[in-house]
Amino acid sequence: MKAQPLLLPALKRRRGPRVAVLALVLCSLLVPLAFLFDRAPSGYVTTEERHRQEVVLPLLDHVAEKRRPSGSGADTRQDALEKKVPGSSAGVIHQQTPDKNISKVIRQQTPEKTISKGSAVSPAPKVEPSDAVSDSTKVARDTSQEGEKADEVEKSKSCQLEFGSYCLWSIEHKEVMKDYTVKRLKDQLFVARSYYPSIAKLQGQEALTQEMKQNIQDHEKILSVSTVDADLPSSFSSPEYRHFVILSRNVLAASVAINSTVSSCKEPGYFAFHILTDAQNFYAMKHWFARNSYKNAAIRVINYEAIILEKLPKYTIRQLFLPEEFRVLIRSIKRPTENTRMKYLSLFSHSHFVIPEIFKYLNKVVVLDDDVVVQRDLSFLWNIDMGDKVNGAVELCGLKLGEMKNVLGKTAYDPKSCAWMSGVNLINLDKWREHNVTENYLRLMKKFEVKDELSLRAAAFPLSLLSFQHLIYPLDEKLTLAGLGYDYGIDEEVARRSASLHYNGNMKPWLELGIPEYKKYWKRFLVRGDRFMDECNVNP
Repeated sequence: MKAQPLLLPALKRRRGPRVAVLALVLCSLLVPLAFLFDRAPSGYVTTEERHRQEVVLPLLDHVAEKRRPSGSGADTRQDALEKKVPGSSAGVIHQQTPDKNISKVIRQQTPEKTISKGSAVSPAPKVEPSDAVSDSTKVARDTSQEGEKADEVEKSKSCQLEFGSYCLWSIEHKEVMKDYTVKRLKDQLFVARSYYPSIAKLQGQEALTQEMKQNIQDHEKILSVSTVDADLPSSFSSPEYRHFVILSRNVLAASVAINSTVSSCKEPGYFAFHILTDAQNFYAMKHWFARNSYKNAAIRVINYEAIILEKLPKYTIRQLFLPEEFRVLIRSIKRPTENTRMKYLSLFSHSHFVIPEIFKYLNKVVVLDDDVVVQRDLSFLWNIDMGDKVNGAVELCGLKLGEMKNVLGKTAYDPKSCAWMSGVNLINLDKWREHNVTENYLRLMKKFEVKDELSLRAAAFPLSLLSFQHLIYPLDEKLTLAGLGYDYGIDEEVARRSASLHYNGNMKPWLELGIPEYKKYWKRFLVRGDRFMDECNVNP
């Protein structure tokens, strides 16, 4: 009985820790509930609360207008916000609102129950959203009102989160790009402008800087008058380009002629080549030049037979004729014992006289034979003033028209006039039309009684010489060195210094019977590394 007073204090001492433990357990259960029901202090920010504030930010100006007249509590404002804000707005503001600004807005929007009644509370400052935020919110609101499908909404959210508000606008206003070339030119101009200041600061790059500046100015000039692709000047009709016309049925020959021309010039980007070929080789030509580029030169393959049939039906002969080659034997009447001279003469065919009709929009062209290799820049030809002449050609004054009486027939001609050659010819198409060269040719053709293809090809000799009588502008004889297709006696130094080499004759460089000493000038302009070229026997 005496030990009873000692037991009671011990029991009291044990009861204290039990109460404390129970209190801690209750607190641990109640505190999370307080956070869940927005009863946490304003100094703590949870993930869900931050997410909700990001949604509210774009609409603070609209919420403030509703908040001022109502004067209701925090629960009423929260309900109004939840009704006002669309569900897709969360993704709209996620990357546009910094965390620091979010925390400031949260402090300003602390529920009124945590503020004493005696203190004066100033209204929250009105936050003006940016134009990009307003536009994106408007797009999101319209999207939700239209009731798009769930997958489309998710796609728009991810699109805007990754690329910004412009993404949704571009989706709604997406159109098919019709003027791709203008857009590409504008993009190139934008890139060039951005890089130009850095390139201009480089030491020793003055030439590149000047060229880039000139190209930028050229692009600006084009785009100042061209807003759609239809306004752009075509390189195949622009008089600013240097136009070449080639008649060919041989892909290799035409490619070497073009490659040698652009490789020998300073500005190949201003060269435009028009290849006239027949229907049989049209697609092979087109495929080859679509797969291979030649220093940005413009190349167009034309089906000669189709264009004659569709656009020039008055010309009944639709077959393509290449430059005609004639072997001329010259014997001296006064000295018959002397050795006979032989010359291979290349002249225009029937198809050459249709060129002014095909290229009505051009005023000057250079006609190249496909067996020509160019070794110098031919741009100077466009600066030559031929006056009233039509055909700029290399003359062969060793052969006079008076020495060919039996070929020229009874037609009147000047016996002292020199013969001339095709290969590299500068043609003034305006003067051609002015002098009615094609009409005179057709009138002469009737006199020579052309009946079939063979007679037409044979008549090309007198018809070409007579049609251009007194209309030849003599070019420098160093412009073209002829005879590499038949003459073994050409000096190598002379061949190296010539502006162009003409392989007229039977021994063409792409044939096995070609003269080996002259093949090297032609083969160096073959396309290397192409599968079709590797399988071709002309490739060394």
